[in-house]
Amino acid sequence: HLYTQMEKEGTDITRSPMKIIQGIPFIKCFADNWAEVESFQARPDDLLICTYPKA
Repeated sequence: HLYTQMEKEGTDITRSPMKIIQGIPFIKCFADNWAEVESFQARPDDLLICTYPKA
């Protein structure tokens, strides 16, 4: 695993700054653009693809 390899090599692992939006922590770069996400208007012919990573 990459994380384990980075630990063995002494590579610093840092987390991105977080911001809370409506009680949910988001990475700052996502939170900074949240107004665009909230104002998004889907059209009837849009296709939404949603995925999640395997653990």
